[in-house]
Order: sequence, then C-alpha cells, then structure tokens
Amino acid sequence: MATLFDCSTDNIGLHLKNIFKEGELDEISVTESFSVTAFDGKNYNTKHYNLDAIIAVGYRINSKRATAF
Repeated sequence: MATLFDCSTDNIGLHLKNIFKEGELDEISVTESFSVTAFDGKNYNTKHYNLDAIIAVGYRINSKRATAF
C-alpha cells in the first residue's frame, strides 16, 4: 500500500490503526495472515488487506497518488 499511495509504511500503519480503532472496518474481516518464505529460507507472517481496507486508507492519505487512486 505504501508503494501504491507513495507514502511511508508508518503512515499506512497509523491510518489502519485509526480505521480499526474508530470501528470503520473490522480488522478480522479485512485482513488475512499468510506465511511467506523469503530467499533466506525463513518463513515470515505477513498481513494482507482486502480492497475495503485499501480504499479506506486511500481516502485518508494525503498524496497525489492516493487522490488519483
């Protein structure tokens, strides 16, 4: 999302935290954790967000790319 909206990952995390805290979206229903194997052979759990979460963040981000999205 940070690449999509041309902003920092901290900014994305802050907006997601506020979206869930304010009850705009239910975190359990819009996220899924996946185990990803990296090139070093280690497994990492990563969160993936559905389109509802991406759109909600897009409305809150103040960047030209987010506005275009």
